[in-house]
Amino acid sequence: MVVSNGRSAGHALPESVRAAADHCVELTHNAGHLSGNAQLILAGLPHIPASCRYTVLLEADTWVFSDALVQAYARRLAAGSAVWASAEWIEKHWSLGLDFALAETAYLQAHPEVFHFTTDAESWVCNRLRDEGRRFLYLTENMPVHQPKFLKFFGRHHGGRFRSFPRAGMVTHHVEDLPHGLETKQYLANVCLGRRDFPSATSPRSAARIGGSAG
Repeated sequence: MVVSNGRSAGHALPESVRAAADHCVELTHNAGHLSGNAQLILAGLPHIPASCRYTVLLEADTWVFSDALVQAYARRLAAGSAVWASAEWIEKHWSLGLDFALAETAYLQAHPEVFHFTTDAESWVCNRLRDEGRRFLYLTENMPVHQPKFLKFFGRHHGGRFRSFPRAGMVTHHVEDLPHGLETKQYLANVCLGRRDFPSATSPRSAARIGGSAG
């Protein structure tokens, strides 16, 4: 399922996306950065089939190239009676990443308030789960998310975040922040994966300087 709120800004879903998705939800209004994140998830929740025990939350800028991580953590969630798995967003803080997460569908549909963000979304979700006594798992293959403080002396990129995660086969680069845009992101994805999934992606000279990785 794909949920989009970009139509008002002129970003309609391509026909190729419509053809590939089981269900598409297009919203006419974008509620903004923080509220827009919650808006997309809440609009999609009613359309998730009850037969789907777990739901993957995946933001548009996050590319995951294998189902292996989803399958592994679905088994761990079931074995540990947990309802959520994602990366620890900020080390030593109660926070859970929302760019890629796996959650129990029944819990999400019964408790949509977990996405009623009134503050930092990653902290809100984590503390909501803790307040309810719900168990969650850290998706360690996507950690750490943020660079250690000492790296600021060597230059910090992307707001001090890592955006390539080889152990997860995942990249989260924003194309608008990259020299050469999509071409650079495809190149960085090839580097992260250690194979050439994007044959047309050449090696922009600036990519070596901006492709921070973790794992």
